[in-house]
Amino acid sequence: MEKARVTWFLAAVGGALALFAGTPESSAQARHGLDRPGFSVGLGATVGLPDFDLDSFEARAGEGMEQNESFGFDVRAGYRLARSLAVEANFQYHDEFGIDFDGGGKAAEANIWTLTANLKPYFVPDAEPLSGRLQVYGVVGGGLVWAEVDGFRGGVGIARDELEFVGRFGAGADVYMTDRIALFGEYVYHLPTEDLVDFRFGSTAFGVRFVFPSG
Repeated sequence: MEKARVTWFLAAVGGALALFAGTPESSAQARHGLDRPGFSVGLGATVGLPDFDLDSFEARAGEGMEQNESFGFDVRAGYRLARSLAVEANFQYHDEFGIDFDGGGKAAEANIWTLTANLKPYFVPDAEPLSGRLQVYGVVGGGLVWAEVDGFRGGVGIARDELEFVGRFGAGADVYMTDRIALFGEYVYHLPTEDLVDFRFGSTAFGVRFVFPSG
């Protein structure tokens, strides 16, 4: 199911790029200022894709569990250091990941916050027709994750309220509408540690970035 969601995400990004590719503009105009150093801020919506390890909780409960997506928001601020590299701080909130018993009824709900620092290596194709407006990037970083998990049946041991370190990696793309406004789409996988190691998850984020190039 996780692979299907990633495929859907990539198809959606590809469709948006295909629609935008028809905008007529010369290569010189398209590339002007789109990869210069400078600050940016962004805001978007997220879909959280749980990949929780529930085996131990299912064993205690004596029945299987299923996981449900979460919706939330994404706030980011960064600085483009060079054409091929940026740094970015990112905050995400994921509201009420659902964990249900296979036989019916809620097992738990999880609210998850992340605050991370990230490196973003960029690849900027120069080929027509996008000519620099499409900018593909990787994401690798880490920071803090806070998970508030409310369990609805005693003895399962799933409830917790913890703050731990989280690593994250993924990839995304920016599509510049103007030299100051870019749409972004991104998929990132989160790897919490210690008491939250069972609560790994992916997230897709779609939104808009406002760019303030220097010079």
